[in-house]
Amino acid sequence: MPQLQYYPVRETLFSAEAGTRYVSFGLRCCAPEQGVPQLAFIPDVSCDEIFVRGLADRFTRHQLSPCHFLDAVLDSLC
Repeated sequence: MPQLQYYPVRETLFSAEAGTRYVSFGLRCCAPEQGVPQLAFIPDVSCDEIFVRGLADRFTRHQLSPCHFLDAVLDSLC
């Protein structure tokens, strides 16, 4: 099985409600050993960079399957 890597991705987004831009962090799942730059991406997970970095580290360490990626992110937000 290829080594999976999860990375936080900084995004500058626009909130129509607030009428302003804001910085948020998404998560990217990659398989760099196979030359796959992106298997999955979840945008706008949180504005808390430390929280998203922690998720990326945990998902990489435990080799979270991409099929569980969205559920794991949603569960972590509860």
